[in-house]
Amino acid sequence: MSKKRPAEFANVVIRFGKKVLIDYAKEIVIPAFLDPAFMRKYGSTQYFFLDQKLIEIKQDNTRLAVIVGRFIVNKTLKSEQEWNEEKGALLQKKRQMPTAPSAVFALILNTHRMVFLHETPHAPTLKNFEATLKKALEKHHKKYLDSLRKELYPGWGILDLKDQRRYEKELREKNPRPHVEVRPLTSIGAIQDYIDKFTSLHSITVELEQTNHDIDSSALLTSFRAESEILATDKAKMQFVNNQDGLDKNSAVKLASDATSQGNNTVTVKGKDSRGDEITGTNENLKAKAYIFASEDKENTEILGQRLVNKFREHSDMGILKPASHDPETDVKIINILDSRDT
Repeated sequence: MSKKRPAEFANVVIRFGKKVLIDYAKEIVIPAFLDPAFMRKYGSTQYFFLDQKLIEIKQDNTRLAVIVGRFIVNKTLKSEQEWNEEKGALLQKKRQMPTAPSAVFALILNTHRMVFLHETPHAPTLKNFEATLKKALEKHHKKYLDSLRKELYPGWGILDLKDQRRYEKELREKNPRPHVEVRPLTSIGAIQDYIDKFTSLHSITVELEQTNHDIDSSALLTSFRAESEILATDKAKMQFVNNQDGLDKNSAVKLASDATSQGNNTVTVKGKDSRGDEITGTNENLKAKAYIFASEDKENTEILGQRLVNKFREHSDMGILKPASHDPETDVKIINILDSRDT
């Protein structure tokens, strides 16, 4: 039997200094996802990928390289008390129950867009996914450096300490540690619904974030990003404020959509609702959502992944999501990845 399950859409930003996901796809990113032995532990809780694989999906004349899989959180729920209806009282009663809720993901390497399906109630979150992927990438970044060290410096063991430090510094400067951010994609409808909650919208702030070389959705943001890169800023943000009369909400909706639809920036909106209470919203409040049928019998991830990618295409065609930009050079690298997979 199938049930409707909630799904989210995200931009998966992976950077290695100035290089991005596709530059280390074969060496680090794909092995990190497909590693069957990887597990992140947080206390007694375990996070890991399952049934993961790299598949090819064809859309029109484009070959998509897609990593699909399940994302599991394995933990034990603990209870120390329960309500007794008959006695009308709380009773001390210790119980434990193992549980392993899951999500299914489809990450399109061409555009680094991901569909994230909550396969069960209490499924792991995008933030859980981000933290787990970061650990997996760090593990395989280290393995990659180890392999480079053996390849480039076969006599490493007999080098003196000074030379080892110099070569190690060069190696790490050329191959920086991975930086990961998983940002929810927004939709114009979700933004409009949230902005409508404000009786008075006092401010909207746009903070630029690192990208996978995406193109921003407006000339204003493109110009602002270019200027911040010229200045070599660590942080760059623009803010629009009107505490007296409030900002124009229609213009705010457009700005928030342009800033967040590609998952390139963080937006914060502040103001007051009809009761005079202050409210604050971020990308999390503005994110696009969908519902997808998933079998309770745990479908094959390749089949389910195809359906998730189709849902992304459907939402893009309907204008709910903005299509992601990517350059011809990325397409060439993707073809190389897919062809080498078959050899």
